[in-house]
Amino acid sequence: MKNKPGQPKNSKGIKTAKQDSPIEPTRYRYDSPTRIVGQTDSRHAEYAKFKKEHGFSPDETWSLDLVMEEFLLPRLKYYKEVTVGYPPDLETMERWHEVLDEIIWMMEQDVWDMNGDDRCFLNTDYTPKELKAYNRRMGKARKLFGKYWMSLWW
Repeated sequence: MKNKPGQPKNSKGIKTAKQDSPIEPTRYRYDSPTRIVGQTDSRHAEYAKFKKEHGFSPDETWSLDLVMEEFLLPRLKYYKEVTVGYPPDLETMERWHEVLDEIIWMMEQDVWDMNGDDRCFLNTDYTPKELKAYNRRMGKARKLFGKYWMSLWW
């Protein structure tokens, strides 16, 4: 796999996203009446009315996982900056930050993949061995997210 300029590798040699990623706004605008359906779509008015009545547009459920990640990602990055505690089983704030970094990385990969962003590992050239390592890391990060879901408070 060719490494793009500025694309770091972790200690195991797996390509990673830049860890100094700023808190970026998502491409989804929450004040927009719909997420995917454009104004020329025949469903636009119906979905806009639904959002006004229910607080969300039906097209947000088409890829609910991505909508949730787009919502959570900037908030999770901020949470990492301001949190003052950590789950007792992790024993240190440094370890908690490592867990949060993995969860953030996983969400960035998903969001970047769906948006065709070349920062996503899947949008680069890779070997089968690198793909296996990527999938393993994604799986571990998803498990960490589930395990520590109820620890995301301060």
